[in-house]
Amino acid sequence: MSGPAGRSMSGPAGPAGPTGPAGPTGPGGSLEAAVEQADQSLEVSTGHPAIDASLRAVAQVAGHPPADQIPAYQAAHRTLREILASIDES
Repeated sequence: MSGPAGRSMSGPAGPAGPTGPAGPTGPGGSLEAAVEQADQSLEVSTGHPAIDASLRAVAQVAGHPPADQIPAYQAAHRTLREILASIDES
């Protein structure tokens, strides 16, 4: 079975779970490398400073336990909702 980009999604225990086939950071990667990669991928600007800041905040908590990520996702959602509402009002 293939997933995005042709990656295999099955392993000895069946389909890959939330951590993927090779663990939470991918094949042979470290947690620090995964966080650094997430930070580097956000060097592209959306053109809106508040959205860029929200994306950086989410990337910074990428290696933390899911419960510790929730506030960053909630803040990003709030920011996006406010920005979209202001566009609708224009």
